Amino acid sequence: MSAAKEIVIDDHSESHSLKASAEAGSNGSGDANATRAARTDGPPVVRRRLPDERHSLTHHFSVGGQEGYVTVGLYEHGLPGELFIRMAKEGSTVSGLMDSFATAVSLALQYGVPLRKRNSSHRNR
Repeated sequence: MSAAKEIVIDDHSESHSLKASAEAGSNGSGDANATRAARTDGPPVVRRRLPDERHSLTHHFSVGGQEGYVTVGLYEHGLPGELFIRMAKEGSTVSGLMDSFATAVSLALQYGVPLRKRNSSHRNR
C-alpha cells in the first residue's frame, strides 16, 4: 500500500495541486533520492533529495546582535540542495523563524526552483 500526501500551492495567480508518493524513488527514474509528485496541470515534479553523505559549507554570522551558523548542503555537482540556519539562542522566536525559512528554501531547491528566482522573491523592491 502506498501512502500519498496532497500539497496545494497558491501563488496568487493560479492554484496547483500536487500528489506526492511517500515512497522514495517511486518515480521510475531509478534515482533512490527522488520522489515524484504528479501535477494535475502539467508534467510531474520530482524532488531530488541529497545523498546521505554530502559536502557542505558552514559560515558563522552575526547580524543585529544575533549570532548563528549557516550550513549549505551541496549536491555532487556543487549546487546547493539544502540550507540549515542555527541561531545561538535556541528556542527563541528568531531561531524558529530561521528554521522554518531554511526548510522552505531547502524544499524549493530540491524541487528545482532556481536559486536566483527564490532570492528575488525576498528582496525589497
